[in-house]
Amino acid sequence: MKLKFSDKHSKDDDKYLYEQLKKHNSEIIKRDNEPVSLYYKDENGEIIAGLTGKTQWGSLLIEILWVHQNYRSRSLGAKLLAKAESIAQERKCQTMVVETMGFQAKAFYQKNDFKVFGAVENTNPKLNCFYMKKDLSL
Repeated sequence: MKLKFSDKHSKDDDKYLYEQLKKHNSEIIKRDNEPVSLYYKDENGEIIAGLTGKTQWGSLLIEILWVHQNYRSRSLGAKLLAKAESIAQERKCQTMVVETMGFQAKAFYQKNDFKVFGAVENTNPKLNCFYMKKDLSL
């Protein structure tokens, strides 16, 4: 067998790898991957805030939480987190998990009872990566 190395990005190859890993994992543990999509829209139907993620293996994994700059300081982010937490509890999740960068929303998540459980430091503190979780089993 001759191996060929490639460093060219391919969506098809990425999808193949993802599907193979998903298949392997599902042979070991039941896959329970349910999406979470929450949005606030203005009177024109434009998204002004939203949260996306998924519940999987007992956790709600937050992928994106965003609030338009003009609508910040109106508690929309906290309201999105509260609704996501309600969904997580309905789906019997024990934790909510998020990854945030030093220039993003660490203090916001801490204010909403998330705790840092891991970090990857960078020479530029704005690029520090924080892994945070909120325990829902209390």
